[in-house]
Amino acid sequence: MTMKNLYIVTLALVGILTAGCSSGDDNFASQTPQPTDKGNTVTLTTTVSFDGASSTRALTADGVKTFAEGDKIAVVYVDNSNATVKVESNELTATDIETGGKIAHFTVTLTDPKANSAVNCIYPAAMAKSDGTPYLDALNTQDGTLATLASTLDYAKFEGTMTAEGKLPEAIRLANQLTLCKFNIKSCDGKSDITNTVTQFVVKNGSNTYTVNREAAAGPIYVAMQPVTTGDITLTATAGTCHYEKTIVGETLSADYLYTVNVPMILHQTFDYTGAEQTLPIQATGYYQLEAWGAEGGRSTNAGGKGGYSTVIYKLNANTTLYVYCGEKGANSNSNDNTGGVGGWNGGGNGGTALPTYNGMGGGGGGGATHIATSQIGYIYYNNNSDYNYLFTGDANNPTAKSDLLLVAGGGGGGAYIRCVAGAGGGDSWTVGKRASDGDADVNYKNGTNVTLVLSQGGKGKDYNDAGNQRGGSGGHGGGFITVGDNGLSGQQQTYGGFGASSWVISGSNAYNGFTASGRRSGDGQARISWVTFPLQGAVDYTLQADQNW
Repeated sequence: MTMKNLYIVTLALVGILTAGCSSGDDNFASQTPQPTDKGNTVTLTTTVSFDGASSTRALTADGVKTFAEGDKIAVVYVDNSNATVKVESNELTATDIETGGKIAHFTVTLTDPKANSAVNCIYPAAMAKSDGTPYLDALNTQDGTLATLASTLDYAKFEGTMTAEGKLPEAIRLANQLTLCKFNIKSCDGKSDITNTVTQFVVKNGSNTYTVNREAAAGPIYVAMQPVTTGDITLTATAGTCHYEKTIVGETLSADYLYTVNVPMILHQTFDYTGAEQTLPIQATGYYQLEAWGAEGGRSTNAGGKGGYSTVIYKLNANTTLYVYCGEKGANSNSNDNTGGVGGWNGGGNGGTALPTYNGMGGGGGGGATHIATSQIGYIYYNNNSDYNYLFTGDANNPTAKSDLLLVAGGGGGGAYIRCVAGAGGGDSWTVGKRASDGDADVNYKNGTNVTLVLSQGGKGKDYNDAGNQRGGSGGHGGGFITVGDNGLSGQQQTYGGFGASSWVISGSNAYNGFTASGRRSGDGQARISWVTFPLQGAVDYTLQADQNW
């Protein structure tokens, strides 16, 4: 990367300033400061010039620094009592500015300046603390506009020494202290500019974080930041419901430079349980990794089964909308009575009720499934035989996935009392919950002979009075692709932990690396969608150009 030397600003002292007037009167009769009963007050007028094209703004879109009406400069000096004093100049007026903004005349009043002492000049004045150090916390939150950056954040300074007569040096050169970047945010494939959709943009380097909060508007997004000499630069952007990330490795961003950064951002969108359908618009055609975690079953005296995991890499076209349904963790049994926990949203079955005196020993609710589709196929539920929604058609032993379903991760079974270990959700098949007496399961449940498999809605765990020797309530069954229904365990004579539901992923020419696993998720379900680069599609990298000095 080729960088240009940046020449910033020169301040030349041209007016020798006057006998002091604490009353504020301007008096240019003498070039030598004169003492008064209120101390030696000196009014100085300096002429400051910038190189570059003319403009009426303090920083043009091309990075040229110019002065504007209302600008002020801060002077931090030491007085004769050795106190550090900060003063600000008068605001610039139109008559103070010459040559299209490249030259301006600042007027500042100093009281008892100490000869041969240190002096700092800081522009703009808003960036100066009282001790002369920069107010860098002002960089933490920005609005991304050129106007705000130019008027309040574009920090330059001079460090020098007062003359033997207590005057400012005759020539002052301000050096820019910050790196300025203008970011153009691109879609994952680098083909479209999505800056106009971005409402938050965050730049991180080491311990420094710069957050831009803005209304969605055309770009670029301007960010003032401390120079970068080591470490990676991490970028994150929020655009509507989309979350993007990008890491820039090994770049040096120098003070005194304005950089243009064209950066394709990588989609990394995570969805948590909300109890409602969520959507994600796809803006770039390409391959995406889809991941889903089913929800955990609720607890009784034993924990519920963990939710399953499903993933597939799938090619999606631009302008596709993904519909995401994240399952809810099954509710725990009620410690204050004998009732079971409610099944989690998106297919979890309710836990069974225990004996009336067995408080806290109801079954935990089954965990809800998590699924992703390319159409609005809806969440899993069952109210009655004419009011339900499942993820497949046909018989549960020979199911056909609904059109546009991409993947589903099964929910875990609800826990139950004593030795009832709940089945974990996920995997290619449902998983068995264990019984109270010995922590095992009937062989006919293990091999599926006496198990009634149903659609995607997990069945309710049995109540204490539904079988011969039950005392606790059985766990609700998890929701998923295939699961165990109400009264799904033929001949059940004991309390059982809930069974975990199965998972499923799409296959075919646009699908790669499909995989399911059981028992991966605690708590509510979750989904994640990420743009995939190598090897399925080439990475589209950023471009960074040091445009010019300013």
